[in-house]
Formats: sequence, C-alpha cells, structure tokens
Amino acid sequence: DVLALLGKEESLGRIADHEGHLRGGRWVNWSRTFSVRPRRFVQPATEGEICAAVAGASRLRVVAGGHSFNASPLSEDTLLNLDRYARVLSVEGTRVRAQAGIRLRDFVRRLHAEGLAMPIGGSTDAQSLGGLVASDLHGTGRDHGFLSERVCGLRIVDGRGEARDFRPGDEVFHAALGGLGACGVVTEVEVDCVRDYRLHKSVVIMKKAEAEANIEPLRAACDHLSLYYVGGVRTASMRANIWKHTQAPAT
Repeated sequence: DVLALLGKEESLGRIADHEGHLRGGRWVNWSRTFSVRPRRFVQPATEGEICAAVAGASRLRVVAGGHSFNASPLSEDTLLNLDRYARVLSVEGTRVRAQAGIRLRDFVRRLHAEGLAMPIGGSTDAQSLGGLVASDLHGTGRDHGFLSERVCGLRIVDGRGEARDFRPGDEVFHAALGGLGACGVVTEVEVDCVRDYRLHKSVVIMKKAEAEANIEPLRAACDHLSLYYVGGVRTASMRANIWKHTQAPAT
C-alpha cells in the first residue's frame, strides 16, 4: 500500500547554503554555477533611489537569493539588490502588502505573528518575495498551483524609472507574474495569504519504478509531494519530500 511505499524517514545530512552572494566585487548565484562582475552593485532603501538606479542604468537586473538555475539575473552593467527595501507595509485580514526585497524567512515570521501563512513556500527561505513573483513560485502535490493565483497587487518601476501600481486585469500585472523582470523592477507585492498551519515533513528514498507506477496514490496520500531523481533519470532510486498537515505541536 501507499504507506509501505513511503517507508521510513531518512536524514539527508547537513542543509546546503542556498543563497547567492557578492564577494570581492563578483556576484555568484546559490549553486556557484553562474557569476558576474557588475560595474555597479546598488542597494537602494527608498522608492526614489530605485527609480533613479533604473533610470540611470543601460542594463539592469535584480538579484536576491540567487536561486535561479540559469544566467537570467546577470548583468555586467548594474545589479540591483532590494535587501534594504524589505518591510511589511500593511496587513488587512488575510491580505498582506510588503516590499519586494523581503526574504521568505523574514516574511513568514511576520505572517506567523499575525496568525497567517503563505499558501505555498519556496524550496529555500533565502528567496525574496520579488524573486518568487518573477519566477512565479510553483506549489507541490495535487491541489497547489502557483503563487500568482494569490497575488492581488504589484507595484513596478518600469524601464524609464517610473513607479506604478497594477491589479488583476492589467496586462502588465499578468505579464510580470513569472516574467523574470522583463516588465520592470517589482518593488511591492500584495498577497492574499491563508490562516497559519503546521506541516509534518518526511524525506523518503524509494524505488523509482514503484514511485512512477504509483504516482496518483502517492499524490492523494500527501498534502504536498515532490519527487527528485537521485543522480539522473537512469538511477534506480528517487527521493520523495512529503508534507502532511498536522495538529501536533511544532518541534
């Protein structure tokens, strides 16, 4: 049965560093696979400073946690980082508006204090809210889609350095979700959150053939499920990350 397939939990050891960094003038992504030495690295703290940085750049990209798996964040001209633009601006019911530089680890702590949570989360807590919008964070399992389904407002600085608000129904709003920054610098995000909840996580190594043959019952048995081929698609084993809602106290 499904429980027998899931087997027992196994520890995979120390958590890796999943965050990009600027070191010695060179910015490197989280996996150390892409890097660039920008002419300028700017960390604005106000909207005016963001607008001025965009207007004064010939080519500009935004970097944060550097969790991208490609060279899309790189620019040899200007790299803009919003770590200093990272406040929660308002909480009204389940709707929360925050500056886009806030990292997921800080955002969810603030949400928890309000009795709220993200409907889905990034695979690391180093990702910024703006980065989650740019790549349109995906959910896991059978019933969880994309972060864009819960975004209800964006503020964007366009290529001329002008800031505007956008809502569902605006073409720019929908183009910016998953747009990897092509519509400008997302500076504020409004998310319709959910009430907070607890999850129990298991990490299981299973036979690839069993996992592939039982994908539907596996999905039905978990609230969230992600499967990873360990060592390539020709390997005999897969890693399953499994999350289930629980009422048990947090550990």
